[in-house]
Amino acid sequence: MEKYLTTDEEILEYYGWVIVCQSPYEIQHFEGSFASGMATSHVINGLREEYINEQYETFIEEMKELEIKNKLLTDLNR
Repeated sequence: MEKYLTTDEEILEYYGWVIVCQSPYEIQHFEGSFASGMATSHVINGLREEYINEQYETFIEEMKELEIKNKLLTDLNR
């Protein structure tokens, strides 16, 4: 079973960000983008929303594949 990303650190790492400093909270992307203070919350919230959307889309695709496989099995068993 896939482990879902739940912590800020996991989400940041997944999208190429690192925590530079805990106080004040500062993060930096490997391409050079930087956020500090409250801006980090906006970045993290945006990344978390993107991650949830990715997981939802993956789930929908997997369900479509299962539906096709189930239909094929049903047709074969007739």
